[in-house]
Amino acid sequence: NDEAIITSDTGIRDAAKDELDILLVKPGYVKLKNMPYGFIGGASGLFDEGMLVFNGNIKTHPDYNNIKYFCTNHHVNIYSLHDGELEDIGSVIQLF
Repeated sequence: NDEAIITSDTGIRDAAKDELDILLVKPGYVKLKNMPYGFIGGASGLFDEGMLVFNGNIKTHPDYNNIKYFCTNHHVNIYSLHDGELEDIGSVIQLF
């Protein structure tokens, strides 16, 4: 949301650390065609102010519990769009 981000990129974390609450997650664990791995931001999107959706099952990410706790603290519910592995599709379109 406007107050927090989840990233695996330490450069983004360092650039935003004074402005946002940041959860740094392990890189990888997100499929991206023709690349070693994708990014969690490309596999997710804020569908509504209180709803973060993932293209794939977020429970497959090793930092799932931290992600769930972080989102709960920011009053955001998380939803998996399907049971497959997380896949970076560039972004999940925001509708608000």
